[in-house]
Amino acid sequence: MRILIAKNAHTKTLKEKIIWAAPAESGALLNIELAGTTFPDAEYRIARGGTSFFVIEAVLSGKGFIESEDTRLCVQAGDCYFLNRDMPVTYYADRKDPYQKIWVNLSGRLVDGLVLSYGIHEAVLVSHAPLSPLLSTLHSLLKKEDCEERKALLIHRMIRMFADEKFSQKHSDPPHAYAIRNWCDRHFSSKATLSDAAQALFLSRAQIIRVFRQAYGETPYAYMLRRRIETAKQLLRNTSMPLSQIAERLAFSDLHHFSHSFRQQEGIAPGIYRKSNHISDKNENTCP
Repeated sequence: MRILIAKNAHTKTLKEKIIWAAPAESGALLNIELAGTTFPDAEYRIARGGTSFFVIEAVLSGKGFIESEDTRLCVQAGDCYFLNRDMPVTYYADRKDPYQKIWVNLSGRLVDGLVLSYGIHEAVLVSHAPLSPLLSTLHSLLKKEDCEERKALLIHRMIRMFADEKFSQKHSDPPHAYAIRNWCDRHFSSKATLSDAAQALFLSRAQIIRVFRQAYGETPYAYMLRRRIETAKQLLRNTSMPLSQIAERLAFSDLHHFSHSFRQQEGIAPGIYRKSNHISDKNENTCP
């Protein structure tokens, strides 16, 4: 770790605590090029014309501003933001209450792939997710050897938080709620559990249940069960698939479990539902 006292564009001193600095390796999976904490003065202003690395910063105290194209954003304590590479951006401190921030500069194939996969195309993406503890943890890991996997997982978690914020803004869902429902939609017909969701989404099981219930009025389990039953009804109406095969396909433990769950949801046994609603039993092509 070193304390850097530098001059900014307005000849005022800039104090930074640099805890990591390493040259980028071409083709590397992950490059953490620079990391530290900045304590700007009122004159702090940085204009980037586009860089080869991505930036993640979290505001610890005070206020600041970010400008990109025609957009001007105000950030303050508790906010964090992702700066895309190769895009011009200017950021500066509030004169009356200059912000302090913790940050990391990243590059490499892993980060490129995550940003592409999550569709983060914006020059700047601001989130209210609690990233400062994650950045602090990453800073501590940088001082240790043999922690590459943990570093990569932390970075993935942070980028995923920004992606969740972007999707929640699009779908007007609370933070994390969209990501949880998306996970449920992808796994309702499998044997995946909430423990698997917690590991994938970097949330606790209690958080997942609470956030989902607040957003959608039911638990993730109830939502996934409802999706299973709706899919079962489609299969019962449109196929001749045996009940046991439907139960297995939708990850019910056995036929009894499937029949009991179906009856609880629909008030009727699946076999009787099929007899009453099967498409082949109706003369759909006959004109009235």
